Amino acid sequence: MNILNIGIGVVTRKLDIKIYSLAKPKGINAGKVVFEDDIVYKIKNPSLDVSKFKPFDNNALVNEEPCYIDLMELADEDEFYFIRKALAQDNIIGNAVDQVGLTKKDFQNIDKRKENIRFLILEEKDRYLLLYLSPYKNVIKNKHGFTVGNKPTKFDIDYGIIYPEYVTAILDKKSWRLSIADVSNFERMFNLKNVRFAQAKSVLDKFKNQSYKLGKDGIIIKLSDKVDLNLKEYQKTRQITYISCYDPNNANYSTESIREAMKHIPQEERLKIDISDNSNKKVIEINNAKQFKTFSAVLHDSILHRMLSDKYEAM
Repeated sequence: MNILNIGIGVVTRKLDIKIYSLAKPKGINAGKVVFEDDIVYKIKNPSLDVSKFKPFDNNALVNEEPCYIDLMELADEDEFYFIRKALAQDNIIGNAVDQVGLTKKDFQNIDKRKENIRFLILEEKDRYLLLYLSPYKNVIKNKHGFTVGNKPTKFDIDYGIIYPEYVTAILDKKSWRLSIADVSNFERMFNLKNVRFAQAKSVLDKFKNQSYKLGKDGIIIKLSDKVDLNLKEYQKTRQITYISCYDPNNANYSTESIREAMKHIPQEERLKIDISDNSNKKVIEINNAKQFKTFSAVLHDSILHRMLSDKYEAM
């Protein structure tokens, strides 16, 4: 890898993306330890083969399958247009108006502007590599006595970044094709939970008024008043994605498949299918966050099949 420039990507709550050119930390001796080499050394998947990635669709989000988005084909109203607007331009790091360092002052200024550090961007000759920066694992703010790795090594670091190990997406400079290797981190990187929140709310409203029903047998979903997307416990990124991507035309699973799937997950997360006394219709009641988590998953055939094969993982 031959890194030409390094930048930091920040995202605001309004989904504005800004790229800062990253200054080399003070004290680095180019003759001994090169900043770029230090970052490259950490990356475990620099030579991703994106040739077999499929075009983006909702199934790619739900199933976390590698995919691509052709940014230049996005219209103004597209949900990902804000990514095109920020990234599909020449020399996005070199033309960055501002430069930041890994210093306390720079990090505090980013916080004051209500910007969230989301990714590291590395420029090569023909492409950009985007690496997700977890606010919990990679971005350090006033942490003392924490440990990194398997051995209890302690650090006292005011502000800084722990370099990520995996490339999340690759942006081709010529075609402006964004190839997404890690869909889950792509969601987090660009705060797609906020992008899809309104759609998820609309889907839930349709279940509440029974415009939507679950599965081919038309199970009625009754959502308790406690189930509220405005509450933190109902705002997990994967759950918002699953709900927002729901397509009633693809809900082909049977009631028995749902019942069988419940045997494969913890008791407290299971959904119970009851029969309504008045209408003899099948009903599922969702009363808490654990049941809501399962409900969001069984909206999709592919995840239901993972439950049945014990390959379902907690979101």
